[in-house]
Amino acid sequence: MLFRDQAFVGKGHISQLAGGEDLELGFGADKVERVIYSKTSELRST
Repeated sequence: MLFRDQAFVGKGHISQLAGGEDLELGFGADKVERVIYSKTSELRST
C-alpha cells in the first residue's frame, strides 16, 4: 500500500530490487505544486 501525507493513495506491486538499486514511484499530478513559466524572446546569431 502507498501512503502520502498519512493518506492512502493506492496500492501496487514492486518487483524485487537489488540492494542499493534506485526505484522511482510516480504519484501523478499534484494540485499544490505547479510550475509557471513564460516564453522569452528568442535570439539567434548567424
